[in-house]
Amino acid sequence: MRTRLLAWLVVLAFACGKEETEKPSVRAPVLRFAEGTSLGAGGVAELDFGEVAIGRQARATVVVENLGGEPLTLQTTPPNAPFSIVDAPETIAPRSLASLVFRFAPEQEGQAVQTVVLRAGRDRLAVRLRGAGGPIQEDCIFHLEPPELRLSTGVGGPDLPWVLPVGIRVERGRCAFEGARAMGDFTVEVEGADNTVFLPGVEAGLRLRIGGIEVGRTGSIFVRMDGHEVELPVRVEESPLCVGTNVQRLELQADLHCDITGQLSFESSCGDLPRLVAARIWPPEEAPTFEILLADEKSLGIRYVADEPLRVEEAVGVFDFDNGDRVVVPLTGRAKMREVEVAIPPRKLDLLVLVDKHFGIVDWANRIDAFASDLWDFVVSSPWEVEVGVTSTVVGEDEPACPAENGQLIPLDASRPQLVRADTPDGQDVLRQNLTPLVCVEGAVSKGLEAVLAATPWSDRDGTRMAIAIVADHDNSAGAASGYPSAFASREIRRFYVIGPCPRSARYETVIDSLGGKYRPICVSDPHLEIFEAIDEYMGRPLVFELGWPAHTGGETYATEEKGIYVFVDDEPLPSHGGPVGWVVYNSAELRVDWGLPPGTKLRVVYPPWPSACDSNDG
Repeated sequence: MRTRLLAWLVVLAFACGKEETEKPSVRAPVLRFAEGTSLGAGGVAELDFGEVAIGRQARATVVVENLGGEPLTLQTTPPNAPFSIVDAPETIAPRSLASLVFRFAPEQEGQAVQTVVLRAGRDRLAVRLRGAGGPIQEDCIFHLEPPELRLSTGVGGPDLPWVLPVGIRVERGRCAFEGARAMGDFTVEVEGADNTVFLPGVEAGLRLRIGGIEVGRTGSIFVRMDGHEVELPVRVEESPLCVGTNVQRLELQADLHCDITGQLSFESSCGDLPRLVAARIWPPEEAPTFEILLADEKSLGIRYVADEPLRVEEAVGVFDFDNGDRVVVPLTGRAKMREVEVAIPPRKLDLLVLVDKHFGIVDWANRIDAFASDLWDFVVSSPWEVEVGVTSTVVGEDEPACPAENGQLIPLDASRPQLVRADTPDGQDVLRQNLTPLVCVEGAVSKGLEAVLAATPWSDRDGTRMAIAIVADHDNSAGAASGYPSAFASREIRRFYVIGPCPRSARYETVIDSLGGKYRPICVSDPHLEIFEAIDEYMGRPLVFELGWPAHTGGETYATEEKGIYVFVDDEPLPSHGGPVGWVVYNSAELRVDWGLPPGTKLRVVYPPWPSACDSNDG
């Protein structure tokens, strides 16, 4: 019996414990006040209307939120006078906010407090309404200053709205701002005036944002306070009435990647200068390029940053004054750049060949014959327009058995062409005959250096001049060897080549070393081939044009577009790489252009000059 009693007690205890652990959990509310709601004790929302004069009314809003996934039906206990519900939703969408608007319209002085209950399903919220009835106030009477607005667009100005302060002068009563409207083609917004109350004797105002500003338009703006409206007539003109500037246009130039500040000052023809209320750069995308630096009431600075080497930056400065004057100043900014125009020269080579008439040259007739054959091949296959003239190394008085050419081209009687080109009829035969003059048995003295000077210029073309001397004897020119390099250079002879005696002729070597060229002994096989290669190499070098004024390259020896340097052909940019020809500015002083453009092509070089006002590492 005792054992059975213990078993029942255990079963009973187990059942009681299980019932205790399976109590339902607390349900989270679905309806709540929105964040930011002022809550009092017990989570009651506090809605305080403050003091409202008898005969007046005030509104206040409370926001609730449905946290659930289903719509909520909202029930509200209507308050008694002097409180009332202006607007309340019947349902609240899932996970949404809803606003309830209450009105307080006191009919007697003193405090009024009521609590309104909101119900949604099993949730309850309470809102405590509180207000105080104040004494009856006088009607609001106010005026606007100025009593009318005359606005200007500025000559050539953009269609920008006006943001203008308008004064409020209250003569009687307590005036609560309610709104503003525009009549006509204007639009109006009031900045930051919601729930503002204006009192007599207190200086205050509104900031009106007026749009639709076009010349010739008229209309009105109506400001409403406590049920009363005051009209503000508006008319729009183009030119400002009083304010002018010291410049009609501000043009600014700065070194590339530098800045400069221009000064702008204002003056008034109507007495004191009105107050500047707005200063803008238009269009806004140019604002990083132009910047307004306010100085004082009568002047300011316009800062320009020259980051575009080629483009002329244009904008306008728009300056609004509190009397309705708008002053528009066109702004132009550009980087300081220099321009040089050059032209691609003809690809012409004027070649003078001097042949020794000394009897010793007979031993090398085979060399001259091979030279004549290969020279003709060079003429017809070269990318250059080659023109060849021939004379001898004999200079002085004629000897009976050895007439002196004295630099004149062979043949002296012009019985066949003296200048041979690729298109010369029978050009190869003519060239060969010109290169085999009558050899003097005696009396011939080789004066190759004098002969070059006597023959120059041997062509009336504007080609590159070079000379080749084929001699069997040492040079016997009268002058000192050291004087000939400058004489050659003054006659624009770029290179001097010699196929000469073995051992070498020291006088010829001296001139070649100073002027540039090559000496090949006549006693070696095909000595002229290296000379033709050297001519090709020289003629294929990039064209060099002096800039005249150094370019700012930031210290770089070779500079292109990355340093703000540009080359144009027919106003189209010529890329330094990847285009028809390459180019580079070398050592700030020279434009070097590869061959490839047709002769006569004009190149316009635009570059930032050295030195720069803002870079200490000028190149």
